[in-house]
Amino acid sequence: MDLSSIPLYSHVQLSKQNEIRLVSILPGSASDVLRTQLTHICLKDSGKRRSRKLSIEQLRITLPPKWVARETLDGHVMFRMSGLGNRWQRSHPDENIERWRYESDESDHEVSKSSTSGDRINYEALSYTWGSEQHQQWLLIEDANEMPDDNTSKQRKILIRNNLATAMQHLRLPDRPKRLWIDAICINQQDNVEKDHQFASGHSQAHFNHTEPNILNILGVLAATVTEVRPSFENSSLSPADLLSSWRTAQVQPGKTAIDESGVDHAITLRMNLFKDRYPKLQKTTLQQWLSDTSSFGVLDGVPTGSAVETNTEFQRYFGRTIQMCAGRAYIHTREALPGIAPLDTRTGSSGQYTLIGECFVYGLSDANALLGPLPDSWNVQAFPGFGRRLDFRFLNQATGELVLDDPRLPTLCGWERIYHEPEADDPEIYAFFRNTVSSSEITSDPRMAPAALMDRGVNLRYFAIS
Repeated sequence: MDLSSIPLYSHVQLSKQNEIRLVSILPGSASDVLRTQLTHICLKDSGKRRSRKLSIEQLRITLPPKWVARETLDGHVMFRMSGLGNRWQRSHPDENIERWRYESDESDHEVSKSSTSGDRINYEALSYTWGSEQHQQWLLIEDANEMPDDNTSKQRKILIRNNLATAMQHLRLPDRPKRLWIDAICINQQDNVEKDHQFASGHSQAHFNHTEPNILNILGVLAATVTEVRPSFENSSLSPADLLSSWRTAQVQPGKTAIDESGVDHAITLRMNLFKDRYPKLQKTTLQQWLSDTSSFGVLDGVPTGSAVETNTEFQRYFGRTIQMCAGRAYIHTREALPGIAPLDTRTGSSGQYTLIGECFVYGLSDANALLGPLPDSWNVQAFPGFGRRLDFRFLNQATGELVLDDPRLPTLCGWERIYHEPEADDPEIYAFFRNTVSSSEITSDPRMAPAALMDRGVNLRYFAIS
């Protein structure tokens, strides 16, 4: 289709402070050019009056055993289970306690068309990695709020990045429009004032407090070579770690689960972050739950088929929370094709020189697999509450039930002995004390994991600098 004669799209100014834009993907087949329509909607308070939120003292009474609650200076409440280290979470451990009972900034919003006040509008929020600006394509767009001359077509075009285009092709329905909120389209990216306000109102108010729509997270559609299209996951008894690992591509070798722990604890490694690279002025904005309603969640792993369908699969709540932790992260893969997530501002750097920007999780690199190889069959790692907020780790032989301190991949200690005492404040988060049997010197890490010891066993180490 020749798009050269179609003029560029320019966002129509929002007329109200509480107004946002929604984009509808118009029906089409896989070979059709993407066509969309923009509509302005107004967020209005529903007028429903709720009971006042619980005080911190009242809230503590509702906690299960061993759980504690703390209130931050800005009025948010954080929860933690005693003995599991510094692992705070925003959601109450009892899922029956509604969020508005302890969050002061939670409000009930009614979404209505600006032209028809009071009409409920269902839509979905799309989260995705932006991808490279060098790879873009045209999107046809009509603005329902634009008033062109009688003989002027309302059709315009706008450039979007390939990641977003691929995601929209996946989501396009063959028989009816699909309504979404997508920041790259629904926010005028050339207007810094609008960007700051719209991200706060569009993400926080329109989506996370709106109970009807489902949230679709597409983590880096172009981050890996697509080989197949998989159906959505059905109800599963698998742990979140097993579900996530089942997404790996065929060339990724199986790895061991990092730790045998609950789904919520495992999800901590997939922690939420802010969209600092897109909206740096919103660093103080706390994103609310990305998946407060997990009644439908589509897993995209493939190429557009042109036959998208809407599903209503009920996921187990803890799996939804695991996916929630991926929000605000970039999907990455290593040179060895190991998948993982990292901060959104991760960039390719020069060889041997790196800048420390935050934490990441790469499937297959846990439990020192990169240095020692995978754990033997029937072995895994277990975590136990340690001193203070630290964790102690043990190795479990699932075949025999044997629980040991020493990693089964390591040789027998020679010239060193393990000793035990309480860690001090400057000791590392993960520690183990060893004493040299000749010099009586003590160290806080396993001597068998020292660089020289690893190289003596044939491990090929690489050195790099962190700035």
